[in-house]
Amino acid sequence: MNKSLNYLREAFIISMKISKEYKLNTYFMITFDIVLVLAKLLSFYIILSIVGDVIQWTILDYFIWYVLILIYWKFLWMHNLRGFSNVLLKGDMNQYLMRPISPYLQITSNKMNFPNFVSGFILLISIYLVALYQGYTNFLFGTLILIIGQISFIIFRNLFEAFSFIGKNLNFISNMYDQFDSMILRFTPKLFSETIFRGTAFLFTAVYGYFFVEILKNNFTEFFIYFKYLLLLTFVALFILMFIWKKGLEKYEAFG
Repeated sequence: MNKSLNYLREAFIISMKISKEYKLNTYFMITFDIVLVLAKLLSFYIILSIVGDVIQWTILDYFIWYVLILIYWKFLWMHNLRGFSNVLLKGDMNQYLMRPISPYLQITSNKMNFPNFVSGFILLISIYLVALYQGYTNFLFGTLILIIGQISFIIFRNLFEAFSFIGKNLNFISNMYDQFDSMILRFTPKLFSETIFRGTAFLFTAVYGYFFVEILKNNFTEFFIYFKYLLLLTFVALFILMFIWKKGLEKYEAFG
């Protein structure tokens, strides 16, 4: 455990030093995030004029929701298996297996990005400031759901990447998930409540941001209906991820 924590600490420090050396990357990322959020708010403003009565959200609710999902993606870069199929196909897994540290930990931390961390932290502060401005409550419980959502998102994303052990390059699986997730992200799960996708809409990343906003607004109805299933799915996904990883390492062979 101490070796793992020290490894993560050093990986974070290296990322921080790289960011310090190339400060412009951090400035560009923060600027890009500001432009992205403003563009999304404009599109949300148009959507609200059409479905505002159904969703019952303000533009600031949309801001909190979208920015939280953006934060999830930011912090995913601190622990992710993206590009894992390339590691397998090139036979680069060997370099991780010969070190006295968990291969999983090495691969998931080798893309640590300090600018994403800084940007994510700034965005996190912004959503709490907006929520305080709105006069919302239940911050402690909402923060717990935010953290569970981040963990769940990381598990599901890494599970999709771990399937590369089975089919090598199966990026279409995660891409398909991202497409559905993007659709939910445009309209919020609430808009799907009267469709056949009612339950399905609560399987994607956007739902935790949705619950976060609803909990801050003291609305718990849908949370009590769906959250227990989401939590169960997260544990199932974690078990499958651990199983695939264990079996994949046992059968791994590299040539060349």
